[in-house]
Amino acid sequence: MSFSLMIDRFLELLEEPETESFARRETLTRFLEASGPARIYWLLSIMYIGRGDFEFATTSPEDIYQYMTRQFSEPSHAIDQMLSKAAVATYLRKGLDRLAAEGVAVDDLPGV
Repeated sequence: MSFSLMIDRFLELLEEPETESFARRETLTRFLEASGPARIYWLLSIMYIGRGDFEFATTSPEDIYQYMTRQFSEPSHAIDQMLSKAAVATYLRKGLDRLAAEGVAVDDLPGV
């Protein structure tokens, strides 16, 4: 599955009518874990790009990714960080829009 399709599926899972919160978190966690570390760290990077924590004028997407891998030493920590944000879907959409505006195709990101 391409990275862009994986992101679409993750967003769909995030937006499904809320079931019991523990079961939902488990479903999201399993989905992300099955995606592999590179995609987990890229999703986290895109989330932070969408949140406005980084500017492309001074930081490349690859630099943001490297920062995330250092900041969150285990993919499980990155997953916990993402799922702890109530606005993760909004941040991801904004991040995707910012990447697209810069001409960055998510399917072309290294390691996805």
